[in-house]
Amino acid sequence: MKMSVFVKRFLSCLKLSVGNLMKFPLSVVFKLFCVNVSIAYAEVKDAGDVKKNYTKKHRVIKDYLASCYSSIIDRYEGKINWTEQKESDDLCPIWMFWWQGEECMPELCRICYESVKCNSAGRKVHLLTKHNYSEFLDVPKDILGKVEDGSFCIANFADICRVGLIAKYGGLWLDCTVLLTKQIEESWFARPFMSAKLNSGSDIFVSDSRWMTFFIGGFKNSPFFECLRELLEEYGKREKAFVDYLVIDYFIDLLMERFPSFAAGWNSVDFDSRGFYDLMPVMNEAEENTNFQELLSENVFFKLSYKFSLEENTESGQLTVWGKLKRLYGKC
Repeated sequence: MKMSVFVKRFLSCLKLSVGNLMKFPLSVVFKLFCVNVSIAYAEVKDAGDVKKNYTKKHRVIKDYLASCYSSIIDRYEGKINWTEQKESDDLCPIWMFWWQGEECMPELCRICYESVKCNSAGRKVHLLTKHNYSEFLDVPKDILGKVEDGSFCIANFADICRVGLIAKYGGLWLDCTVLLTKQIEESWFARPFMSAKLNSGSDIFVSDSRWMTFFIGGFKNSPFFECLRELLEEYGKREKAFVDYLVIDYFIDLLMERFPSFAAGWNSVDFDSRGFYDLMPVMNEAEENTNFQELLSENVFFKLSYKFSLEENTESGQLTVWGKLKRLYGKC
């Protein structure tokens, strides 16, 4: 059974590599093929070197990005520093994104959107869609063309938008699967970089949970986000595809490595958001049989998912956690 799983993973790696032959240098495609096969083998065999192979993958991608885009980073030498500041009277907004528009949101996303509007502490909440994104951002035509022809997926485009918006206007980006259960905290807007993070993460991702871009923000005109915007826009104009789904994380990691004092400033921020994953596993359980109220009292936000079937009531008729959330935020 394990061998058949590995064969499927191997063929998937091969198909991906063949598809990338005309998009990236042969050396990069070959290295990624080898390391992805090694990851597949280690995971199927429960080998202990999974972490080592993911580290190799991260190095291959970062080396490629650095070789192509380090000249952009060079221009920000001496500009990217960690400095906290009091926000101006012009409150920075909250940004959310659903390409098809609010009327096409899954119900869970609509509940999350309503929860953010309820708890925005007077800040404007902007929902970007395919109908209004151009009111806020001037996206290069080269990038738009690649979104339209399917070379870039909507998630790739959303990454370009999130850093562009923060660089231009400042504020906080929240994915439409973030449920906000208390008034938003002003301290989230007082730093040049803000994100959800965990004190112990997973080496599967290059971020190692040191940041999570479903919850990310910073100052208006922040050199960090200006550089990140320039990197992603230049990548979008030059490349035929995204070498990895999370290219944004690789660029952030390159910036954190290049500007260690900035990274140290972010590392010093005590914002371990561990509890944000705890609500999703109990969504279909009877609310009265869970620690729902305790979770709400201990956490300001939760990361949810719309990719699961949700029920308002249990088979015995009890109100579920999901049913409770709909009552709380369905008509905010």
